[in-house]
Amino acid sequence: ISLLPELSRILGISIDELVQGKKEEPIVTVLPEEERKDIDKMMLRIIVESKNGDHVRVNLPMALVKVTLEMGMNMPQINGNEALSGIDFTQILKMVELGAIGNLVEVESGDGDTVKIFVE
Repeated sequence: ISLLPELSRILGISIDELVQGKKEEPIVTVLPEEERKDIDKMMLRIIVESKNGDHVRVNLPMALVKVTLEMGMNMPQINGNEALSGIDFTQILKMVELGAIGNLVEVESGDGDTVKIFVE
């Protein structure tokens, strides 16, 4: 039991999520400037679930996303995935810089694939 906090931190989920086995979806919040976290200490989480049963989870530090976008580089975890091809990560970065956190994007395609992007 004493290892649960560290395990949940490593996995990027809450202790409740770890014990109950289901992921809580964060809601979108726009924080006032004085309550915002340092963007370099935040995480971009992407979940892609296909109707075929494929599950992709990408966890990237926002600092890495920011530097990658500023340099015009590609992120292979993102650019190689067809479900993420229409997502503008520059706009997501701008939203986060303006204080948006939580479930920022949720898309369900006509094929039944879902993409969820959130920042915490």
